[in-house]
Amino acid sequence: MVSDGHSPNHLPYFPSASQALSSLYREQGVSGLYKGWQLTLLSNFAWMAYFFFYSRAKGHYSREFEAEHVEMYKFLTAAEAAILARLVTNPLWVVKTRLILQQYHLNWHSDLLEAIRKVYKVDGLAGYWHGLAPGLLLSSNGAVQLYMYETLKETLGQEYWGVSLAGGLSKLMSGVILYPLQTVMTRLQQEQYSQSIPQHSGQLQGPVKGEPFFHGMLNCVLKTFRREGLPGFYRGIWVHVLRLVPANALFFVVYEEMLKRLSH
Repeated sequence: MVSDGHSPNHLPYFPSASQALSSLYREQGVSGLYKGWQLTLLSNFAWMAYFFFYSRAKGHYSREFEAEHVEMYKFLTAAEAAILARLVTNPLWVVKTRLILQQYHLNWHSDLLEAIRKVYKVDGLAGYWHGLAPGLLLSSNGAVQLYMYETLKETLGQEYWGVSLAGGLSKLMSGVILYPLQTVMTRLQQEQYSQSIPQHSGQLQGPVKGEPFFHGMLNCVLKTFRREGLPGFYRGIWVHVLRLVPANALFFVVYEEMLKRLSH
């Protein structure tokens, strides 16, 4: 859903979520719907990193600061954790994006290890941190979500239903507010060179690079707005919401239960 349908690239383009689903199933079968599943599992590491940094961030502030600046304390700890986790895990999202968006009939990335290797082959070490600028800005998603979660939890209570509702609603609100950054980040993380994949073979011969589609974050924002207007920044948002909101609702129930058990 992220492709704009304008760039002369090898990326798949789907006008709607239903067309994306039917096309993927028709052309690639059930396996096409599970591209990048390995990195989805590895994304649990991102959550681990996030909450590791979150717990460490809480220790940076005194009890007095926490008591006197409650709202600032919640936001700063969440923001610090989100930024550090993004710096560490950005390569995961780059590889996942390219593995999912590859043009299937060229068999460009036959498996996860080959995808990792070809990111380096085409873009060098810096390629693993493509999209870092919007990614760091998107780190505010985690900060906004945790801030909203803690605030909603205080209102809704500590019972399972309250924690679940707070987790789901906080993700819904933060996701909708910051989704344009998700679009920009994904477009920067995709394969940027229309000629880096030879049309006659899935094997890399060089690589042969053409003109990149986007020259940085600002250029991506301007091109997206010029070609698609504001709706272009919200392509695929409903799929994003339907995928993440239930998962986050369940996650925070498990998270709070684990904290209770560990504290005893």
